[in-house]
Amino acid sequence: MQRILQNNLQKQSRFLFQNKVAFYFSSNQLHSKVGPAKELQNRELLFQCTNDILTKDTFYQHLIQQYNAQGDKQVNNQKQFSAYAGFDPTADSLHMGNLISILTMIRLSLLGIKPILLVGGATGLIGDPSGKTQERNMLTKEEVLSNVQGIENTLRKCTSNIYSFLEKNKQKLEIDYIPAKEDLQIINNYDFYKDMNILDFIRDIGKHFRMGNLLNKETIANRLNTEDGLSYTEFTYTLLQGYDFEKLFLDKNCIIQVGGSDQWGNITSGIELIRRKHRAEVYGITTNLVLTAQGKKFGKSEGNALWLDPAKTKSYDIFQYLINVPDQLSINYLKMFSFLPLHQIEEIEKKHMEDAGKRLAQNTLAEQIIGMVQGDSQSAEQGAQTTAQKFFTTDFSKFNEKSESEIIEFFSSFNEKHTVERKDLQKYKNYIDMIGDLKLLKNKAEIKRNIENGGAYINNKRISLVDSDNLQTLLSENLLANRFLVARFGKKNYYLIEVK
Repeated sequence: MQRILQNNLQKQSRFLFQNKVAFYFSSNQLHSKVGPAKELQNRELLFQCTNDILTKDTFYQHLIQQYNAQGDKQVNNQKQFSAYAGFDPTADSLHMGNLISILTMIRLSLLGIKPILLVGGATGLIGDPSGKTQERNMLTKEEVLSNVQGIENTLRKCTSNIYSFLEKNKQKLEIDYIPAKEDLQIINNYDFYKDMNILDFIRDIGKHFRMGNLLNKETIANRLNTEDGLSYTEFTYTLLQGYDFEKLFLDKNCIIQVGGSDQWGNITSGIELIRRKHRAEVYGITTNLVLTAQGKKFGKSEGNALWLDPAKTKSYDIFQYLINVPDQLSINYLKMFSFLPLHQIEEIEKKHMEDAGKRLAQNTLAEQIIGMVQGDSQSAEQGAQTTAQKFFTTDFSKFNEKSESEIIEFFSSFNEKHTVERKDLQKYKNYIDMIGDLKLLKNKAEIKRNIENGGAYINNKRISLVDSDNLQTLLSENLLANRFLVARFGKKNYYLIEVK
């Protein structure tokens, strides 16, 4: 069905823009030599797009021809067309999985396309069924409002940091054009609906959707065939997202929507609506989902969220995660997450393979991501190195000669602590369970593998599986000041655990 729809959408290139909507181009766009989806394709990010012209160098000329076909040959160079990506407020911040959509919008802005980040203050009240096997727990209006504010703050800080990073490093990154930060807009779609009543929506929007098309959308079809089915609330979600696209099309010259691969059905709803109402061609781009080494999505529901908000995930923790990414995956992530030119990434890969132990690819990846998102990659790396160095050179066996206050003072200088509630210690069967609950490593299998291979230490003493199985004894013998524990895995990965 998706292939048929894509072919039909490609045939719509004959449709001309109606006088109701006029599109203009910045002088930068007129000279662009890269199609909006081409860079994504080169970086193995492109999942699919609604028209192959998006990957062609002739994309902008294609649009100009459609515009000029209206009979008005005058092109206004002062007004840009735009693209948008949406973010529903299911939490009070965004995570590493959302970063791809943010970076994709930044990449489009470097081509002269104005980026819009749409926060779903309205759609978040409904809940997107895409990729879900059962209905989401509905958030209260207060929760959605709070999450909207959190996400808007995250987007402002994150995008400002990214543009600053690009400006600072544009020579190394070989970037010729960086737009003003102010060109990026953050919009709450609640404003689209707050004055609209249900009769207006059904009459003006609902009449343009056909049930056959809706029922054939993969998300809807899959859920209808489950025991729980699909509620009418969730069924309407794709109509709302379709209207979002039309609203931005009319108000902001928005002709491209970007989303993850699970958003194809919702994106095409907007494309169909605009085609029916305005006989105009607009476009959709979906990106590949970014997976962890275990093949899981980044996200809070997967329990592996790396938050973009430094108050929720410290740069040190992001560094620790990225420095342990497998070699080949680190190269893939460099293509997806960084703005480094591909020829530089190829050179990094070559040098990395000459001495993989130095983790050149992983260090470069951490430098790029943390530098963009939180702006302090150097301090994160230095902090990790300083912590590791200090712990490595410390003889914890002599701590029994120190007073409790001296031990507390020693550990107070370390900002990164992982906390375990003392009352929760009884629930853990072994040390593997406790470390797994803290999510210090990827999973329990990796923790066990480290212990079996002699790569697990407590206070710089190697531990065995027998030690792990006797957790209470292990803790009573090793808790410093009956409170602190230094866990180490491998040569460099130290974690300070505090029992409260």
